[in-house]
Amino acid sequence: MRHLDSTRDALSVRSWLFQLAKTTLADHWRQYYKTPKVSLQLMTQDWSNAAAPENRESGAAETLRQVLQQLPQHYQRVLSLRFLEGLSIKEAAAEMGITEGNVKVLQLRALRSAALKGRHLL
Repeated sequence: MRHLDSTRDALSVRSWLFQLAKTTLADHWRQYYKTPKVSLQLMTQDWSNAAAPENRESGAAETLRQVLQQLPQHYQRVLSLRFLEGLSIKEAAAEMGITEGNVKVLQLRALRSAALKGRHLL
């Protein structure tokens, strides 16, 4: 409120307060949903055969692997097909024997679930 110009009319103050609240909420949710960025290629590595310590998985990669293991099998499958194997939605649907719309829904739910689980591990 210290930046409020007392010479403004009521409508102008109302607009300013509304914009301030909108920006503050957007900043809050942006921070709340912020997740670390990890390359999906890390998931394709053979984790058990890391020969040297420098080749072992990082903390972020370990977190990613833990998150994926906590997901239901069908979520793991759709994420693997779409992001690791690079299949299109149509190709993933054919591979899984489901509709394209179902792949889209599963992918969205899997990503949301993974984000929530990842946030709890951090």
